[in-house]
Amino acid sequence: MRTINLCAKRIIDLIGSIIGVIILSPILIIIALAIKLTSSGPIFFKQERLGKNGKPFKIIKFRTMVVN
Repeated sequence: MRTINLCAKRIIDLIGSIIGVIILSPILIIIALAIKLTSSGPIFFKQERLGKNGKPFKIIKFRTMVVN
């Protein structure tokens, strides 16, 4: 029974994330265009941070600060 619940949860998570990406993609495109049109430099800010137990992970987010 536990395996069935985990599979069902995984399927629901995947469907929900796909729907979320579809709904949010126009907003994300508008934000990316606004960043590119208003300032020079990259659209995304990339950085490596430390996570749980000191394990590094990469974060990618929209750039909100000016370059230099």
